[in-house]
Amino acid sequence: MPETTTKHKQYPFYYGWVIIGVIFISSTATGGIGSCVQSVFFEPMRLALGLNALTMSAVASLRTLTMAIIAPIVGPLADRNNGARIAMPFGSLVGGLSLIVMFLVTNSWQLFLALGFIFGIAQAFLGGQVMTPVIVAKWFVQKRGRAMAIAAMGISMGCVVMTPVSQWLVNSFGWRHAWVILGIFMLSVLTPLTGLLIRRQPEDLGLLPDGRNAANINTDQTSFQNDAEKSYQLKEIIRTPSPWILASVQMLVSLSASSVLLHQIPYLLNKGFETKIAALYVTVFASFSLIGKPFYGYFSERVSPKHLSISAFAGAFIGLTILVQSTNLQGIFIAGAIYGLNFGSFVVLMNILWANYFGRKYLGSIRGFFAPVGLSAGVVGPLIGGGLADKYGSYDPAFNFYAACWLIALVLMLFSKPPKKKLL
Repeated sequence: MPETTTKHKQYPFYYGWVIIGVIFISSTATGGIGSCVQSVFFEPMRLALGLNALTMSAVASLRTLTMAIIAPIVGPLADRNNGARIAMPFGSLVGGLSLIVMFLVTNSWQLFLALGFIFGIAQAFLGGQVMTPVIVAKWFVQKRGRAMAIAAMGISMGCVVMTPVSQWLVNSFGWRHAWVILGIFMLSVLTPLTGLLIRRQPEDLGLLPDGRNAANINTDQTSFQNDAEKSYQLKEIIRTPSPWILASVQMLVSLSASSVLLHQIPYLLNKGFETKIAALYVTVFASFSLIGKPFYGYFSERVSPKHLSISAFAGAFIGLTILVQSTNLQGIFIAGAIYGLNFGSFVVLMNILWANYFGRKYLGSIRGFFAPVGLSAGVVGPLIGGGLADKYGSYDPAFNFYAACWLIALVLMLFSKPPKKKLL
C-alpha cells in the first residue's frame, strides 16, 4: 500500500538536516576507522604480530566480504519503519566492542575475527554502501546532491581528523590502547546519537522530502512530487542493464579506492618517505577529498551526474599515475591533491546515480541486492596490493593496476543510463 503523508509536524528547520548531521558524525568515525586509520595501524600491527603484508591485507578483505554478505539483509531494513533506528545503534555497539577487543589480539585468527569479521558487521549496519546513502536519498530529492555531499564529507573528515589523532595515539600509547580509545568513542558517542535521532524518511515525521510544504506543491512542481513518491521495484530492474552497469562501475572503483586507502602509507614508506611525510600526504589527500565532495555534490544538481563521474574518474586515474611516478615531496603532494579531489566524488556521485535512476521508496532493497557486486572487489583489491608487494618488494605494480581500474570504470560509465521502463 502506498505510503502517504497524513500529518505535517511543524519544525523550526527541516529535520532532514539533523539526519545529515548524525550521518556526518557517524561517517567521520566509521569512515576514518574503516579506511585511512587502518593504514596508520598497518605497520605497527604487522611487526608486532609477525605478519606479512598479504595477511594484513586479507583482514581488510574479510571485512569487505562480511559487508557484502550482510548487505542484502541491511538493504531491506533501510526501507522499513524503524529499521535504521535499530541497525545503526547496533552497528556502533558491535563496532565499538570489536575495537576494544583488539587490545587482546595476539595472533592472526584473533585479528581476522575482531577487525575483519566483527567490525565488518558493524560497518554494514552503521553505513557502508547501503544504509546511510539510502537514508539520505529518502530525505532529499531536489537537494540530493548537496545532502549526499555533506553526509559523505564525514568520510573525508574522518581521514583528516582521525588519521593524525590515531597516529598520535599509536605513538603515545601503542596500537593496542589506541584501538581501545577509538572503541570507547564509538560506544559512548555513536550508539546514543544514532538511536535517538535517526529516522527512516520524512514521511515518518509527517514531512516531505527537501522540507517542502504539501500546501505549496502546485502544478509546476508535479515532477518533484512524482520523483519523490514513485520508484522502481527490484524485480522491475533486475533484468535490465542499468543497475548492473552501475554495480560494475562501483566494483572497479571500490577495488581501487579501498585498496589505495589501506596501502597508501605502506606504499609511501616503501618508497623511502618518513612516517610523518606519509601521514601528511594522507592529510593532503583527505583535505582535497573533503573539498571534492561538496564541489561535485553542488554541480550534480545542475550538471548530469553521469558526466561529472566520467570527469572525476579521469582525474583519479591521473592522480594515481602521478603518485606512482613521483619520487619527491612535491610530486606526491600534487598527486594527493589531484587524486583526493576526484576520489571525493566517487561516493557522492554513485549514491546520487543509484537514487536518481531507481527512485527512493525501494532503494534499500535495490542497493542491498547489488552491493555485493561492488563490495566483492574490495575483497580482492587489498590482496592484490599485499601479494604484489610481498612478491616484488614494491607497491608500484599494484598502484598501476589500481589506476587502470578508474580508467575502465570511466569507459563503462559512458554506457550508463536509467531504465526506460515506465515507473509504477
